[in-house]
Amino acid sequence: MSARAHIGGRDLVAATGVGVLLLALVAGVLWWRSDALVGVVLAVVIAAFVDVSRVLDGARKPVLSVLVMAALVIMPATFLYGAEGQIAGVLTLFGAAVVWLLAADVSLSRLAQTAATLLAGIWVLVPASFALLLVTTTNGTAKLAFVIAVVALTDSAGYAIGVPFGRHKLSQRLSPNKTVEGLLGGVGASVIGAAIAWPLVFDGASRWQGVAFGLIVAIVAAVGDIAESGAKRALDVKDFGTLLPGHGGVLDRIDGLLFALPVATVLFAVL
Repeated sequence: MSARAHIGGRDLVAATGVGVLLLALVAGVLWWRSDALVGVVLAVVIAAFVDVSRVLDGARKPVLSVLVMAALVIMPATFLYGAEGQIAGVLTLFGAAVVWLLAADVSLSRLAQTAATLLAGIWVLVPASFALLLVTTTNGTAKLAFVIAVVALTDSAGYAIGVPFGRHKLSQRLSPNKTVEGLLGGVGASVIGAAIAWPLVFDGASRWQGVAFGLIVAIVAAVGDIAESGAKRALDVKDFGTLLPGHGGVLDRIDGLLFALPVATVLFAVL
């Protein structure tokens, strides 16, 4: 493989192929029938948890059975019952985690593993469930597709601009590979793209609404990306898994989207 194919430490051919396949899968499911999205979201979050559990060990490793149980509750419940279903899923997460903690002699290691499980659930399960909450609203399919497109554009443009032109580190401590130029490029591209697409996707809507949406969602997605990078540095791992060639783990691919989904849901309600 040539050096150009590994710009910035990423296998660009594999990364592009995986990204296109993931987008095509989500688009196909949304076009086919929205309720099938429950299965897709379930598969993605469970795959992310399995992937992470292979990388982490000891007290850092979340309890996979607890997370899977909570996922099997919160995703269909959110799709069927909305916010009440989300609450039921969160209660399942906490309840199952407490039961696991008390099922054997409580130790500092077991307590730490329980905390890791709750953090993983709050970080991944709850934000991911907003995809199902959003798709049940008016024009929900278009809204969800719009969010995914903005986040993908932020990531792609930020990478394309940051790698060749990035000179100023965004945060040496949290994410040493990210640059100010990459962030500005990703946010700028998302603002322009959202401004152009907003009135086309949502008939009669103001272009300035698209500007606001693109700006806020892009920034939030970038924060999610940086937060995940900081977590990896704290845990001393390169990636949260290896399932996606060129991307690392599943969680590495959806980190920005997880932060963006709840914020986007609120923005759609406001705008």
